[in-house]
Amino acid sequence: MELHAVPTASHSALAARVDRMDRWVPLAPRRITPVAAHVPDHRGAEKEPDEDIPSVRGLSRKVVLQILDYVPLCDLPRVAMASRECQVLVSQERLWKWRWDRLGWQKTNVLSDSLLDAPPEPIPMPARAKPTPVVSASSRAVSKTVDLLSELDFDAFPVSSSASKPYARRVQRAYAVLRPYLLSLVESPSPTSSWLFTKSSDVREQCAVVCMLARFASMCVCGVPAPGLEDVSAIQVKLQQATMALCTQLRTAFVASEEQYKSDSSCATALASMKQHAELAWSLRQVHEALGIDRSLTTETRPSPVWSAQLYDSGGSVIAQTFLASRPVLTSRVPFSPHDALDANLAFCAGPVRAFVQYLERAVSDECVLIQSVFPPAQPVHMALLELVVHDIVADYVVSLLQEAREASAEAYLDAFVQSCVEMQRLCQVPALATEEARAIVDAVWLTHVDEYITMELAWQHRHLKDVCDQWLRDLDRMLHSSEAESSSLAPHSAAEKRSFMASFKHALLRPAVRVQPALPGDLSSSSQHEAREGYVGLQHAPGGMDEKDEEEDDAVLSYAQADAPRRPPSNMASLLNVETAVDMVNMTRVSLQRLDALRQTCTELGSRAQAACIQAVVQLYASLNDEHMAPGFLTAQEQIRAYDPAKHDRAGGRGEAADHVGPLLVFFELVHIGDTIQLMMQVFFERLDPGVLGKADFTNAAVREKRRFESDLDDHVAVGLSAGVELLVQQIEYIVTVHQNPRDFYPEAEAAVDVSQPTAACMECCATMRTYCDLLAACADKALLDVFYQEIGFRLYSILCKHLKRQIISTYGGVRAISDLNHYYHFIETMKQPSLTTLFGALKRVATLFIVDEPKELAKLIQDTTLSSGTMRPEEMYEFLRARCDFKTIESKVDAEMYGIKVREDCVIT
Repeated sequence: MELHAVPTASHSALAARVDRMDRWVPLAPRRITPVAAHVPDHRGAEKEPDEDIPSVRGLSRKVVLQILDYVPLCDLPRVAMASRECQVLVSQERLWKWRWDRLGWQKTNVLSDSLLDAPPEPIPMPARAKPTPVVSASSRAVSKTVDLLSELDFDAFPVSSSASKPYARRVQRAYAVLRPYLLSLVESPSPTSSWLFTKSSDVREQCAVVCMLARFASMCVCGVPAPGLEDVSAIQVKLQQATMALCTQLRTAFVASEEQYKSDSSCATALASMKQHAELAWSLRQVHEALGIDRSLTTETRPSPVWSAQLYDSGGSVIAQTFLASRPVLTSRVPFSPHDALDANLAFCAGPVRAFVQYLERAVSDECVLIQSVFPPAQPVHMALLELVVHDIVADYVVSLLQEAREASAEAYLDAFVQSCVEMQRLCQVPALATEEARAIVDAVWLTHVDEYITMELAWQHRHLKDVCDQWLRDLDRMLHSSEAESSSLAPHSAAEKRSFMASFKHALLRPAVRVQPALPGDLSSSSQHEAREGYVGLQHAPGGMDEKDEEEDDAVLSYAQADAPRRPPSNMASLLNVETAVDMVNMTRVSLQRLDALRQTCTELGSRAQAACIQAVVQLYASLNDEHMAPGFLTAQEQIRAYDPAKHDRAGGRGEAADHVGPLLVFFELVHIGDTIQLMMQVFFERLDPGVLGKADFTNAAVREKRRFESDLDDHVAVGLSAGVELLVQQIEYIVTVHQNPRDFYPEAEAAVDVSQPTAACMECCATMRTYCDLLAACADKALLDVFYQEIGFRLYSILCKHLKRQIISTYGGVRAISDLNHYYHFIETMKQPSLTTLFGALKRVATLFIVDEPKELAKLIQDTTLSSGTMRPEEMYEFLRARCDFKTIESKVDAEMYGIKVREDCVIT
């Protein structure tokens, strides 16, 4: 073998590589300590008993425990032999504690066992292991060799004594005790021949054992399948048969105790026996719950009423059903007939209905007291009883009552529907039935008829509202065609009258729209003879009687409009609206609202339906009042204003008083006062409504929207009428200054004696006419509206006077009277407090000086002086006033010469 020399460079590199390999040390594995191990536990909480359970093939220990909880008891030893991890999991006390808690062991004489009857000890908590110290990097670097297996934990499988497993031992013992009972129950030909009935004759222990057997054989404990108990379905059937046998025994014993209690109601032993058997029967529901039996699927024997079905579905109801079936209130004949609620005039009377409800209230109250003494509180026997009473007795009575009332009249039907529902609420005042569920049971009878009722209620209200409007139109036609002067109740005008009127109206709203004459208890036979037709109390009153003082006050007819409203003779236009008509419409609506509000206060689905109907009733009131009374009246008034002819009126009636010249305006303002009073009434009515009647009062509420439409339409009608009134006033003023102005007023004869210090008759008549209109306008309009109409009237008057003066023939002496008239107009305009108008009429008054100046040069200077008219007129416009002078033809050339520099003699040559 030949050795070759290695180059020096390669040899040194190899040596360095070997040296690095000699210094290489592998990383030692270390256990990662949880963060919680370094943080001190200030809560002092003990370590959970399953924290040291290892995971199985990647599954969490808690998940595996949940899976093992569904394994039958007899299969758990096989699971423990599968692997070491499974053995650790099966040996955990938490798994056995779950089974023991769900078993619900009860101490009995027949299954007496010292271990099972004693309370289990707490689960022993394992000692907290010390955390493994973390090896530092410096210590690892010092060591050249590492033991890879030094930190692995190979502790032996912990072997715990039987004393440390209190729940496992108890579950195993219960398995050994209960399994023979199940075997006996399965192998016996009849459940009554099994150990369940032969080992003990005490029915209480039999019930307790059968409940434990049901839980043991259920999926909660998984005691079956087991050797000899492989057929789980057969075991469940046997348990159900045993339960039925026990129910039969309990029912027989309960009936016997009940008969003894009926014969001697003071026998406490019989009552205690009834209570014991009822509680035992109620405890048997645990059998169905444990076996997962859904009794709601047995449609053959399941009752249809909701609470009766719920009582049946819950199980353990055999005694409760027997008890309910034998109640005298359900089996005996009811000594009341629905026919008694209608009197000889086919009007509804609440007395017989109230007596019927009092009879049911006493019977149900007595039964509820007995139910509370016998049955467990968790068993809804009292609700099932109320449901049966309502379905079997109340429903038939109400259906017959409503049918007879419907045949009598619509109003009788409405009264019967609401009053019977209100009276029947007394059943919910029984202490055991004072719940929302009880109200829902009672209201369900009327809920089936509520759609028909609401339809009839709204139709009744609409029909009566229309009848009120039609009746007023007929009365109006009769008044207009009658030769005798009848008085008509109109609206108050002054603020004091309106305050007094609205106070009376507010007080009237606090009273019921229809008065109640309650029937005297104990005198039902003659109640139909002396009772008046009964209605309902006000929206803020509960059903009840009235004292003598109230009855005396209620005997007076509530005539709201007549209380403080003055009487005035009627006129064609003022009679188009009537306060009493509006009050009657409000009163009719209040009758409907009182009926609906009585249903609304039930606070159930019936109440919500009634609230929606209340909103619709208020909408109908505003719509009917607006469309059928207010709007036609204002439209007719506007047509009459537009058709008014001042000349025809002047020829027919002469000049007369100043107010006679604006007769239609006066009557229209009367109409505005009526409309304003009606609007105030409706506002008070709306504010007096209970907030619950209309619900949320915002733009989403139909009643609020209809109220705003009513107010908006009324404002529009008044605005349109006032605009037409302005046109009529202007026509009247123009007619007065044109026709009533004497041609000699501003051009008197030389020898005539004229008092120039006083304005002319036409001027005074014109101002008086406008004064009447403005006073009426100020009484029904706000400041902003007044300013608009004052300016309109002032500007129109200014135009009329300018045109009128230009048409006149005015002498120097008559010019003084013209200035006197303009001063009178100016003082009238000053009362309007409109600066722009004051400036105009002040300028017009100064321009009138053109009529009294004789010198042409001065006239020319005045015309060219813009300060004379305060800049409101141009010289050309003032020159037009100069043409009205009687001597204008004489001074025209001179004035023109001064104004324009035109001189005929110097500038013009005639050839």
